[in-house]
Amino acid sequence: MGPQRPQLVGLICWILIIGGFGGLALALKATGADTFAHSLEGFPYPPWVAEIFMFGLRALMVIVGILMYERQGWARYLYIVLMPPFFMHQYFVLALTVTHTAPEAQKLALHRYALDAGVVLYLVSIVILFLRPVRRYYHPPLYIDE
Repeated sequence: MGPQRPQLVGLICWILIIGGFGGLALALKATGADTFAHSLEGFPYPPWVAEIFMFGLRALMVIVGILMYERQGWARYLYIVLMPPFFMHQYFVLALTVTHTAPEAQKLALHRYALDAGVVLYLVSIVILFLRPVRRYYHPPLYIDE
């Protein structure tokens, strides 16, 4: 039995799990719109890649959150690699939905602030995931029984 899970690690894991499921629900809701197929053509990459970013990365967020919660230290590195493409795609989504009407502009500004806050929280979580107590949690020292 190793050291107890640090509370911040549990918080990061639950944010990934809940955020991933919430994002999947919102992405599935967006697929019901009439303009969904047309909106995929605005990205600088093929539509099937956009769908992978929309669904695959969010599903991987849930899986990585569960794996980190279950003490799989390698999942931290997958988290570090997984999130930059996700944020890049979200910024593309934000750039494609630019509108000049006042209510929509306020909604987009709120979306932009939330996305910027997500990037900051991502950077802070990287620091947290490599603090000494967290490293000891994922790689406890070996003890020799006599």
